[in-house]
Amino acid sequence: AQAALERELAAKLRDDQTTRLRVQFDSEKKEQENRALLRENAATARIRRLQTVILILGAVTILVLVYLAVRLRTMAMTDELTRLPNRRRALALADHELQHARTTGETFSLLAIDIDEFKAINDTWGQASGDLVLQRVAQTCGAALGARAFVGRVGGEEFLAVLPATSLAVAQTIAEKLRSAVERIDLSPIDSALRVTISIGLTEFTLADDTLANIVRRADELLYRAKQRGRNRVEAPAA
Repeated sequence: AQAALERELAAKLRDDQTTRLRVQFDSEKKEQENRALLRENAATARIRRLQTVILILGAVTILVLVYLAVRLRTMAMTDELTRLPNRRRALALADHELQHARTTGETFSLLAIDIDEFKAINDTWGQASGDLVLQRVAQTCGAALGARAFVGRVGGEEFLAVLPATSLAVAQTIAEKLRSAVERIDLSPIDSALRVTISIGLTEFTLADDTLANIVRRADELLYRAKQRGRNRVEAPAA
């Protein structure tokens, strides 16, 4: 009986030991699985963060490229010194206004503007002073012509302005206002005695104008007449 009891106790001990080993094995296996799962979750999180960073960098890159494209286009269409539309842009805007007028029958006026004796300003006070004069005249044009009008620099000291939906009579009043405003520009940073004036050739769209060149040519001819008649004046077609 004692031997049988000892065998029973030994068997129980073996069962208990086996159970403990199984529990220990299961625990270690579970821990290994948990560690593997944590590593997998960490790797997944890193991948997701990397994907997010890549998406953000891609979006930023696209925005930068779009900005640069817009910036380059703006620079290609803008006069660097005066920040006005350059000749190419100014003529394109004027031609657009011509097509609109031919479609709707709505008139517009065009001003050819030239700074008087500009070469003498450069020769007497230097190119830097000449640049300042150009900038001040450009600013004055923008302020005097109003929000609907646009003006561009089309040559060294030459400007072209378009006044949409503006008749010749109204445009002449605006041109005189501009001429007077330029005459009052304060150029004391250069020389208190320096005064700048402009001559303006003014014309209006007609239904016979099928190209912009016709209108610009008329304005240039009137500008030339203003120069011949003493400068610092506005010349318009005879009524």
